[in-house]
Amino acid sequence: MKQTSDIVSANIKDFDAMNAFPFNGRISPIYGPVEDVYPFCIYRIDRRPSATKEGFFEYEIQIRLVSADYDSLCDLVDGLADHFKQYNEFFDQGTESSANSDKPSEYIMTLTYQLFKNN
Repeated sequence: MKQTSDIVSANIKDFDAMNAFPFNGRISPIYGPVEDVYPFCIYRIDRRPSATKEGFFEYEIQIRLVSADYDSLCDLVDGLADHFKQYNEFFDQGTESSANSDKPSEYIMTLTYQLFKNN
C-alpha cells in the first residue's frame, strides 16, 4: 500500500508543480490541514481487490479537492482528471460534488479511481 500511496502522491505533486502550485504543498493522505487555507488536496487509498470486465483492480483511490471558490475548484478537478488520464493503470470511476455543512463556504469534489492490479 505504501508504494501505491507514493505513486498517487507523486502524481498529484507533479500536477501541482506543472500548474503553478495551486495546492502550495497542501497535499496529504487522509486528513486535510487544520487552518482554512484553500485550495488543498487530500487523498485516500483503500485496498479493495475486485474484478470487472475492465480488468483486475487492487486499490480504490479517492482524491478530494477542497476550495472556497467553486469555479477554480472545477478547473482544478478537470485539470487533475486530465493529468491522471495519462496513467493507464488508473481507471476513472467518476467525480462527486459535496459541501461541508460545518463550513458552507467550502466546496468539495472527490475524484475516484481504481488501480489496475499488476500481473
